[in-house]
Amino acid sequence: MGAACAILMAGTSAAPANSPVQRARALQKQLESKHPAINPDSLLQVMESNDRDLCAYLKSNPGDSEAAVLLMQIHDGRALFDEYAKIYSGGLEESRPSEPYLEIVKGALRTDSLNAELHYWMSRLCSIPQLTPDGRPAGIPRLPEAVEEARRSVAIDAGEPAYRNNLAYLLLLAGDEPGAREIFRHLDKDHPLYLLLHDWERMPVIEGTIAQKDSGGFMLPITSPLAYEFAGMTRSYVFCGPATALEKNCRERWPSFRLFLDPDSTRHSPGTRRYAQHLKWRGDDLEPDAVLSDVSGGQEPGVGGGGIWVEVLEIRALATDPPDLHPGVSPGQPYCRLEFHNKRGPN
Repeated sequence: MGAACAILMAGTSAAPANSPVQRARALQKQLESKHPAINPDSLLQVMESNDRDLCAYLKSNPGDSEAAVLLMQIHDGRALFDEYAKIYSGGLEESRPSEPYLEIVKGALRTDSLNAELHYWMSRLCSIPQLTPDGRPAGIPRLPEAVEEARRSVAIDAGEPAYRNNLAYLLLLAGDEPGAREIFRHLDKDHPLYLLLHDWERMPVIEGTIAQKDSGGFMLPITSPLAYEFAGMTRSYVFCGPATALEKNCRERWPSFRLFLDPDSTRHSPGTRRYAQHLKWRGDDLEPDAVLSDVSGGQEPGVGGGGIWVEVLEIRALATDPPDLHPGVSPGQPYCRLEFHNKRGPN
């Protein structure tokens, strides 16, 4: 550990001691190395020190675009480390601070407006979501600006995959799923998000279902460890009728479709019935393949298990329900909450 630390310090201090840019260059070179000689115990301290030094340097040198880019690269690496640490320790993911970084990148763009990487980082900063105190995404106020900055980075340097990947993800957040899917497809036909979106493109619409907008699932930054899961693993619908009517409509698409009733009532609220089914891909088509034991045992396939898991909760409408939740369903009458869970793995 001592030798590794010595190598790290040599790599980050070989440049003149009073040059934050030189030190940041050396650190970034180490971070990008396949075999970095960096002591993990001191890595965060070194990154935080470089972050502070570059922020101070850029206050008096706002037009130094190289320094601004180095700052964002180091800051992003440090923030990503924090996100992983919080998630895997069971903590809540926190929103990254946008300042002073937003103003720093703006300042650099004033003198280097055709710098694609600066526009990329501006886009990333504008796409930081606001989180509630309990860690749930509450919105991305500057999402339109983030998309515009992402488009500028791609217009300046269309050959950089990271810029196009960022633009596609932001289009997905903004609700332009076809646009996002097309960019992901051009990047790589095996891109995990293209494959995920292509699955939904092939998923038939069940008559009578009303799509529900996910208010928070599409608000995680692309670097989040949870981004893939929240970028569209689940599609939610409401069906204004009982499960038997929903099953009948599903059979118009899949003649052998059957909703299996879960006999274990302890897994849901009193008066609520849970049903499920599993659909398996056969070429470009989905076919039912569940058996009763899959549902009664609660054995929903994990991510990577393949296919689409169908989850249905039949609920009695309440007089206190929002009027637009289940149009035409009177209090006391049944309606269904329907979810399709994509079990394609991220690899």
